[in-house]
Amino acid sequence: MGRKLFREKGITAAGKVLPFSAFVPFTGRGEGVPDGLFVQSAYKESLISGAEKLCGKKYTSLLASDYIRFREDGDPVDHRAGFFQRQAVQSQGHRLRGTYGHVKRRDPDRLVKEESGRFMKQIIDLVWMICDEASWVLPAHNLVKPDDTGALPYCIDAGYEDAVDYLDLFSAATGADLALVVYYLGEKFDAYSKAIAARIRHELSRRILKPVVDRRNHKKMFWLGKYGPVNNWCPWIISNVLTAAAFVEEDIQVREDIVQISLEALDVFTSMYSPEGSCDEGPSYWTVAAGALFNALGVLYDITGGKISVYDDPLVKNMFEFVFRVNIAGKYPVCFADSPVRLNLRSPWIYEMGARVDSERLRTFAAYLMSEGGSYSLGDSNKPYLALRQLSIDPALFGSAPLYRARKF
Repeated sequence: MGRKLFREKGITAAGKVLPFSAFVPFTGRGEGVPDGLFVQSAYKESLISGAEKLCGKKYTSLLASDYIRFREDGDPVDHRAGFFQRQAVQSQGHRLRGTYGHVKRRDPDRLVKEESGRFMKQIIDLVWMICDEASWVLPAHNLVKPDDTGALPYCIDAGYEDAVDYLDLFSAATGADLALVVYYLGEKFDAYSKAIAARIRHELSRRILKPVVDRRNHKKMFWLGKYGPVNNWCPWIISNVLTAAAFVEEDIQVREDIVQISLEALDVFTSMYSPEGSCDEGPSYWTVAAGALFNALGVLYDITGGKISVYDDPLVKNMFEFVFRVNIAGKYPVCFADSPVRLNLRSPWIYEMGARVDSERLRTFAAYLMSEGGSYSLGDSNKPYLALRQLSIDPALFGSAPLYRARKF
């Protein structure tokens, strides 16, 4: 049994959570990484061109027959294709958002051209469609009522079933994405109709926040660790639930409850790790295990104004550095467990990881990955808070780090 970091340090949510009005996102990011959210000039054009590619794009909803088909044949491919197509559009929504408030600081003249509204109706169509879906849970993760012989989601509008009581990876990611959308574009939505932002906030409360706050639901949510061990689902979902709470919830008690439940769950997650921080799920799952923990710790830092922080703990540093230790060369890690031969790691947040925990290894590893053609992808639809943070990391930082050399055998 490993360490429960927050319990060990006596850290609780009590008295530490900022009210919504005092919340400032993207702070305390480490040496060389600026606080706040803005778009580096090198990426403005890619944000706008990405938005242009979405104009006129049609979206795919999950059908009742998708849920039924999975129950019949167990094949996740068909329904996942439709789901991830929609999620890819959500991820591109970060780029749509980038053409508005984020670009404003750097290029106000270009912003005037982009604020004509050519993207806004596309965003509204997408978020309204998502709010209309009966469930945000993927068919493969759907729970079925014990007395139901079918396979349709029972997370339906209040009145049929009073409340949602279950979250999976993708419902939480959808919630985090919508929370960021309404936080940055809510006022622009109001110019079309006040119902848009209000609908998003209602759905986030009903589908994400209330189910987690109600501890009677925790038995169904294995990833909270109340009744057994956890895996990457724990930090992955927790990081996105925290994002939804931080960016939308105005009730201080709900904000504090979400943070406390998150601390308890993350304690179970870190207790699954040995002191050297190795990820037994394999190098590919490191991105959604330790990588998701990094995401969660960032939101915890922001929502508490830095009052909750464990970046200085050696276990956290070792968990983050695992990806460096298993690297052989380029994109090739030591391959074990559920891991492919090659990884496409995102250099910007590996660099920020290094800055947060003061790891020269990670900073130089990020620079090395970039020199080997590594990814500076702006999208991560499953961890949207982390995806937005990448936008403000200056590519020049990679050139300032000493170049890590692949080990020779």
